Amino acid sequence: MSLYLLSEKIRAHIILSLLHTTAWAGFFKSYGGLFRKLLQNFNFFFTQNSETKGLLSTIGIHNAKVAGDTRFDRVMEIIKNSIEIEQAKKFKNDQKLFVIGSCWPEDFEVLAPFIHENGNNLKFIIAPHEISDSFISEIEKSLQVKYARFSEQKSDIEDCAVLIIDNIGMLSRLYRYGEFAFVGGAFGKGLHNILEAACYGIPIFFAIRIIINTRKPPT
Repeated sequence: MSLYLLSEKIRAHIILSLLHTTAWAGFFKSYGGLFRKLLQNFNFFFTQNSETKGLLSTIGIHNAKVAGDTRFDRVMEIIKNSIEIEQAKKFKNDQKLFVIGSCWPEDFEVLAPFIHENGNNLKFIIAPHEISDSFISEIEKSLQVKYARFSEQKSDIEDCAVLIIDNIGMLSRLYRYGEFAFVGGAFGKGLHNILEAACYGIPIFFAIRIIINTRKPPT
């Protein structure tokens, strides 16, 4: 791609560039001339840290600036400017709370027994990835503790053990109320963004999908 950009005289920048000698050792070895030449075709590098900028300078690339990680910057900006969610604050009621974000049916199947076992001493916010009525109804039918949907705006919300979020757009602000977080998706297409929870400095749990091949090798 960089050779095409060079031949067409197209200016190209690399944003969020991150280098370290372990994974990018070829760029810094005697045999890495071709790799270095590819990098030198780019006009400018916006690096995530000063280490990357320093490594670029060792191979003669000085058109670089430390710009940080915009993914973290964006999340931190959301957190900094987040508005209090009164219903969630009232539900928490100064008790320990577990936020289950981007929850898929496969996630809830695993988490349901944990919720049932700990519903008396731990509160749960469940934010489904898809807020279809069928999935939310499935969650409600499975729960063995008192629950409420966020849209119901119950006056006795603090007496519930589970709050089901039946809208979108507030998950990043909900993590602020949790002492723990689970981020869903890893059982299916892929783990969802954990940065929104990580920026609050709380322990984060997520699934690890392990596929075991039971077929015997050919003889």
